Amino acid sequence: MHAGKQWSLADTDHLRYRQLLLWDRAMMKLDDTFGFVPSPHQWVTHMDEKAQVLVFERGPLVFVLNWHPSSDYEGFKVATPVPGKWRVALDSDAREFGGSGRVGHDVDHFTQPSETIFQERHQYMHVLSPSRTAVAYYRVEDGAQPQPAALQNPKQLPEEGAEAHAAPEVAPDVGVAASATGGPEPLP
Repeated sequence: MHAGKQWSLADTDHLRYRQLLLWDRAMMKLDDTFGFVPSPHQWVTHMDEKAQVLVFERGPLVFVLNWHPSSDYEGFKVATPVPGKWRVALDSDAREFGGSGRVGHDVDHFTQPSETIFQERHQYMHVLSPSRTAVAYYRVEDGAQPQPAALQNPKQLPEEGAEAHAAPEVAPDVGVAASATGGPEPLP
């Protein structure tokens, strides 16, 4: 019985293993960039079984997971640990990973102060949370030119004989879509 990953399946065009391999590499690159896996900061800020949504913080990132098979949530209100500008670091709905490309990457998410404590935080942002997706957000430091959105373009697989878990090359910086509506509300 073979219990390891069969990396050769990524070379089979009619299967989605190539996209899974690219996602695996992008997740490793995300950890290389942000160090979220060994981070002691792990906090679930929102869990909704009916909407099938989970929002959590791990390290400096905020993850929004929508497991609903058909409901997208536009303007989904997400608590953030610190105020500021947030961008997509990684998006499972990106076309490179076999997704539909529904999460926009062309504008920033800015937090808004909460009049009352919201999910144990003093600020929040609005995001689009498409069905069956996982999106990680990072805070942009003032004046910084971040490059983590590069994780969106891990299209190049290494040449044969290269290390199987090599991280993708860094690509140009992109932003994320912002929404001004309250949420969650399913799209029609």
